Amino acid sequence: MPEFFSFINEILWGSVMIYLLLGAGCWFTWRTGFIQFRYIRQFSRSLKGSFSPQPGGLTSFQALCTSLAARIGSGNLAGVALAIAAGGPGAVFWMWVSAIIGMATSFAECSLAQLYKERDPTGQFRGGPAWYMARGLGMRWMGVVFALFLLVAYGLIFNSVQANAVSRALHFAFNIPPLISGIALAFCALLIIIRGIKGVARLMQWLIPLIALLWVAGSVFICLWHIEQMPGVIASIVKSAFGWQEAAAGAAGYTLTQAITSGFQRGMFSNEAGMGSTPNAAAAATSYPPHPVAQGIVQMIGVFSDTIIICTASAMIILLAGNHASHSSTEGIQLLQHAMVSLTGEWGASFVALIVILFAFSSIVANYIYAENNLFFLRLHNAKAIWLLRLATLGMVIAGTLISFPLIWQLADMIMACMAITNLTAILLLSPVVYTLAGDYLRQRKLGVRPQFDPRRFPDIEPQLADLNATRFHDWQPHFTPDNARQAILAFKGDVYTGLQAETFNDADFDFAQQHLRMLSGLYGVLRPLDLMQPYRLEMGIRLENPRGKDLYQFWGDIITDKLNEALEAQGDRVVVNLASEEYFKSVKPKKLNAELIKPVFLDEKNGKFKVVSFYAKKARGLMSRFIIENRLTKPEQLTAFDREGYFFDEETSTQDELVFKRYEQ
Repeated sequence: MPEFFSFINEILWGSVMIYLLLGAGCWFTWRTGFIQFRYIRQFSRSLKGSFSPQPGGLTSFQALCTSLAARIGSGNLAGVALAIAAGGPGAVFWMWVSAIIGMATSFAECSLAQLYKERDPTGQFRGGPAWYMARGLGMRWMGVVFALFLLVAYGLIFNSVQANAVSRALHFAFNIPPLISGIALAFCALLIIIRGIKGVARLMQWLIPLIALLWVAGSVFICLWHIEQMPGVIASIVKSAFGWQEAAAGAAGYTLTQAITSGFQRGMFSNEAGMGSTPNAAAAATSYPPHPVAQGIVQMIGVFSDTIIICTASAMIILLAGNHASHSSTEGIQLLQHAMVSLTGEWGASFVALIVILFAFSSIVANYIYAENNLFFLRLHNAKAIWLLRLATLGMVIAGTLISFPLIWQLADMIMACMAITNLTAILLLSPVVYTLAGDYLRQRKLGVRPQFDPRRFPDIEPQLADLNATRFHDWQPHFTPDNARQAILAFKGDVYTGLQAETFNDADFDFAQQHLRMLSGLYGVLRPLDLMQPYRLEMGIRLENPRGKDLYQFWGDIITDKLNEALEAQGDRVVVNLASEEYFKSVKPKKLNAELIKPVFLDEKNGKFKVVSFYAKKARGLMSRFIIENRLTKPEQLTAFDREGYFFDEETSTQDELVFKRYEQ
């Protein structure tokens, strides 16, 4: 059996995967204008914005750390050791190349994941390659094939790889039996995965930076300790990469093909660019700014961090040790431990064991989240199916400590190639969409505005998203259940609701909102905050032929106005504060409304002039709604005290029915 898998992998990785990875990476690099270099100035800005809390999804930083948790596993330790053992020091150079080229590929797949994501019944974003295959290409069958590959890979095989590395490291350092290691690791993983994607993300945003910093700091310390050897190590990497010298590991020489194959193979297993795994985390984020490309940029940082920084840290330790790391019975993680021992003494093996436990644990947890995500695509996300996946995942963690080491890696290589071929085919077919997204983002940045994606500007993309909405309407049922419906105030997740942040309301806030707040909807008309609704997408201003006319304004007629009048009469109110957009408030007949109408206007300073900036104004309307609810306001003059996020009331430009609030440029 190992010989069969080895034969298949020689075919896949000896030619097919190398050309496909190089081709896809170079294609996206060229067609996007060398995006990994072109957007390098956006990296710090994207990281700064990635911490911004966004309701309804993970922050971009949480999504980045979750994807890094899956990336930064034994591939950064045992994988690097295997790459050097199989391809010599030159394999490190080709790992770097795979990362630099792969950044463009990762940008493409993660931007597409953001574009074609959707919400599950609980309001959490779901998406990934299976979704953009189904929505973007109209090939659900292809999405199903990919989802099954991912379930096998991330739910089962890759977790065995991680568990195997842990058991070997603990056995080498502390002589702990592999089975005991596997059971303990499985139990710890279970405690985390039952918390779901948000619980995992909250843990990873603290754990991953800590582990990475610890490992890189250790490597830097060792490099400085042996600084006189560093020029020779760097020279051996470059020369061996092009076959200019024999590798320093033993008497064997390494060909150029061996270096390239090993570098790309282990580099991809580590950074996962093009494999189709990280888009599952990218889609779970509420992108900030609200544009798919913003998440693509953040995930490029992940590829760079994983391979250029963390894998390099591992490689330096192995190459500094030289022949001292070689051992006839040494494989994978133990090769790295031998290297550490030769450089630092016996405590080095324990340090590597600690790092590999943390790396592998975080990777197992993130791998499970990827697998669970694809159960939603396959419509198998009931409690029974999820628990079967959890038990299978934990079973493979335990089994991984007992299975032959070469067989595990051969299985991982084969399934990784199958995933990558399917995913790379999809993103290459969707490459025109990627160029459109990248161009739209950069154009808005050049104009000095915060990028915001509007599919209506792109006729080629809007129909693809319309298919997603058609599926939502197909799944819509007249009978609401806990699985398909949510309270309206918690179901909507637009920019206005970013300011409202209803998820943090207490019971008294919800009671006041239920009495005084009304939400306009193209599908439901008028909603109270706690009314149940199913997710949908139907803008009020859309042209939609119906028995009453050509659009929704004619469909609703006086109905929305009448409902608002009924609510006003029941409450005894005679004032309406209009915080709806113009598109939605056109469904109300102001002259027939039995109340005084007050409209707050929010202006932001831009280049010395105050004007309405769409994103800020939408969020400010949500902030004003929250201000009214939290302070239980009932009189119009109380609105002038609004001062959230730097806004102030401008009495000079305000009128009785239009209150103007301004904010200086920050």
